[in-house]
Amino acid sequence: MTGVSSTEPLARDRGVASVRRIGPVLDLFTADRPEWRMSEIARALSMPKSTTHALLGSMVEVGLLSLTPRRRYQLGWSLLSLGERMRVGLDFRRHAMPAMQELARAVHETVVLCALDRSSVVVVERVEGDHPMVRLAGAAPGTRAPAHRTACGLVLLAARPRGEVRALLDGLPGLDALERTLDGVRRRGVAIARGEMAADVAAIAAPLTDAHGTVVAAIGLQVPAYRFPRDTTRLGDALCGVAASVSRRLAA
Repeated sequence: MTGVSSTEPLARDRGVASVRRIGPVLDLFTADRPEWRMSEIARALSMPKSTTHALLGSMVEVGLLSLTPRRRYQLGWSLLSLGERMRVGLDFRRHAMPAMQELARAVHETVVLCALDRSSVVVVERVEGDHPMVRLAGAAPGTRAPAHRTACGLVLLAARPRGEVRALLDGLPGLDALERTLDGVRRRGVAIARGEMAADVAAIAAPLTDAHGTVVAAIGLQVPAYRFPRDTTRLGDALCGVAASVSRRLAA
């Protein structure tokens, strides 16, 4: 009679543990710190060097990382290909881009499309404004920021159950205050953030929903803080109109 080897569950558990470590490794690589030594990664993630060496070797083999001549690790080219394929496959991106361009022309401010990735918000697309005074270039696609510090992030967090939000942001100071902020976002349907990704930027954002009413992304207007109005009715109405239009297309 055949049976399951006692080593199979152990091997499976080790495989799962390795997969769970991939995300934190990739998160270490930023525009300010694009290269890391193996020992630095081990220290940053509190992993044994032998485990780190094996994990990084596997990530190099599949193209998630590459090794420079100076024996430093950097993001691999496979991520660029995967990222482009993901962007092409995002249905909400295809429907949102024309509307984002119209909105940018109408209000002359920068428009961003964002998605939630764990506790971070990721910029999926951007359309720059053409204001005659100060133009805000905004964050490039692929830019990440803590979700709770951005208008789009607040919208996306507000769409999640409270327990899930607490799990995502476990350990964040001021979580009770954030929950009150999210309650306000749920009531108003929009979120406002001052100090959006930078001290001199403010933003307002609204959700995009699919055919099931699920929030799949957020669309936001980023404005220089000095120009951000106290009364956001005009910007909010324009933004919500576009968000509703895109959501109808997603539901069709």
